[in-house]
Amino acid sequence: MRDYVYNTALTMEIVGTVENRGDGSVEIFAQGYDNKLNDFLNAIKVGSPEAKVQNVEVEWRDAYEILEDFKVL
Repeated sequence: MRDYVYNTALTMEIVGTVENRGDGSVEIFAQGYDNKLNDFLNAIKVGSPEAKVQNVEVEWRDAYEILEDFKVL
């Protein structure tokens, strides 16, 4: 899923991070224009053909740091 998120973020000009968590979930921090973030979120909800997206939790916040690229942690 991380590769899918990374490639989707690059395509949609989203910056941020994606990281696998110990419980099997994936955590994403994303920054971008509202319309692109919404498109990104919709793509993540569907996921890659190999992924089994069961739940997506979203928390919108103001950016405390402006990121320059997208990284896999």
